[in-house]
Amino acid sequence: MIQINPEPQLFNFNKTPIIGNSVSLVNTILDCIDQITIGDYVSFGHDCKVLCGYHDMKLKGKERQDTILHKPVVIKNGVWIASDVTICPGVTIGENSVVGAGSLVLKDIPDNEFWAGVPARFIKKI
Repeated sequence: MIQINPEPQLFNFNKTPIIGNSVSLVNTILDCIDQITIGDYVSFGHDCKVLCGYHDMKLKGKERQDTILHKPVVIKNGVWIASDVTICPGVTIGENSVVGAGSLVLKDIPDNEFWAGVPARFIKKI
């Protein structure tokens, strides 16, 4: 059973997100310009963002604005994303990991780890 409560906000809808069983998305924004894959038993706190698109800083003006690059995001089984977390393009979050509230995730998080902060950094094994 997929539990999406309330429904996530989708934009740049190029790809349909793959959402596992018993996933709770609470006012989460999904930038679907590339593939977003969310495993089973994943919980999101309030006001999270999963972003796949970004702009090239080397470009300027209209060219930067009109050129959208993208990378997929993978969130594996059993992950807890606390409130107000932003997950950036190309990130994979490992099984059963936890991301602390207000974090900015810029790189992959291995399985069974707690990360937090801006940018998110390793805190401890769980």
